[in-house]
Amino acid sequence: ATQARLQDPMFFFVRELINNQIAGLNQYQVKDMNFKYELRTDDLLISDQTLEAFKSFVLKREKDFQISQANINENLESIKLFLRRELATASYGLDIGQEVLLHQDPQVLKGLDEMENAKKLVSKSNSSVATK
Repeated sequence: ATQARLQDPMFFFVRELINNQIAGLNQYQVKDMNFKYELRTDDLLISDQTLEAFKSFVLKREKDFQISQANINENLESIKLFLRRELATASYGLDIGQEVLLHQDPQVLKGLDEMENAKKLVSKSNSSVATK
């Protein structure tokens, strides 16, 4: 339930962040969206400074968001992930935003590993057939 309540504050924080309205965090400013961007694993990482700015943003509006310091502290890893997703969506579009989540999904990561194993198996099978 808390993670669902965190969605609005994250959205509004990122909206201010990309419009250069959060002091000291101008590196996140978005001037033009790039829908063809290929996200790298080190893109848009949430720094401690950004996390502290988010905490401050939420706690200043605690009555509006009904989120406490304890709620934030209990959900730090999720907050980092979803802030990164919101930033990616704002910077590069919805598909790239979803990509952030997919790259963290254990099932997707396992599936990608298995795809590599499948390629090796096909290659091995093809070479075995060719030698017969």
